[in-house]
Amino acid sequence: MKVLLVGGAGFIGAEVAARFLKAGFSVRVLDRNIQRVQHQIELTYSNGRFEAICGDFVDSEVIGHALTGIDAVIHLASSTVPHISNLDPVADINHNVIASLRLLQACLKHKVKKVVFTSSGGTVYGIARTIPIPENHDTNPICAYGINKLMIEKYLQLSHYLNGLDYLILRCANTYGPGQNIVSGQGAVGIFMRQMLTRRPLDIWGDGSVVRDYVYVGDVAEAHILAANSTERASILNIGSGIGTSLNDLIGAIARVTNAIPSINYGGGRQFDVPNNTLKIDRARSVLGWSPKIDLETGIGLTWKWMRKEGIDNLGSNKVEPN
Repeated sequence: MKVLLVGGAGFIGAEVAARFLKAGFSVRVLDRNIQRVQHQIELTYSNGRFEAICGDFVDSEVIGHALTGIDAVIHLASSTVPHISNLDPVADINHNVIASLRLLQACLKHKVKKVVFTSSGGTVYGIARTIPIPENHDTNPICAYGINKLMIEKYLQLSHYLNGLDYLILRCANTYGPGQNIVSGQGAVGIFMRQMLTRRPLDIWGDGSVVRDYVYVGDVAEAHILAANSTERASILNIGSGIGTSLNDLIGAIARVTNAIPSINYGGGRQFDVPNNTLKIDRARSVLGWSPKIDLETGIGLTWKWMRKEGIDNLGSNKVEPN
């Protein structure tokens, strides 16, 4: 099978690309910043099963070229994160929703067999009525990022209904691990670790009671491989740990693993931060045969090993998002 990874040079995408290649797939990656992973992957997989295209998926001509000969598309691309999406929702629609709709139309034209879409289990549900959150929970996002992910999901469902385009939607929880961008203000695990290990205070929105579901990037990548191979059609699956962890408990876990002593500055909460987002993952277990293998403290240890190798003193800092 030959797969196209749209946004395949990002944090999750790079891990997905490496795992697909290891599993024997032929992989083509389309990304604006392909240099981030191209050299490393080409060194590891030099047998012709990897191809890199530098370009933006908003460009219809680039997409048409990238889709030639492709069996399945893994759509990981996103140009925003939740707090940025609220600043300019119109730009978010243009860069993500409209570009994704064009991608789906091109998939139909090129007779792509399946699309696996990486959605957001952290934002599409909004404020939860039940914990853990099942896939059939109401979807009432309270940030533009979640609304736009949900719009793309709906267009996938429409493309399946009208034209038979097969899809699986993976609503992923808060993904962390080696390779995470810890200077973007997005991703509590990496940014907290960097701040603690350089003896800088942690600035937290709210009182630290916000609960999130943290899932290791390798587990998320494995879910994508299983989804691409699955005979399941037109389904939505939560991908997470199934375990809720507050920001305060996350800081405690990092402190235990790294022997760092945290200094914390608590600030005011934000309107678009839901109190608890923990995903119910039973459907992924039954449909894909998938379960997370890396627990939080083990994942923190693996992330810390990567950070030491990369040199944390050369990495920047930012006020952290709770997801």
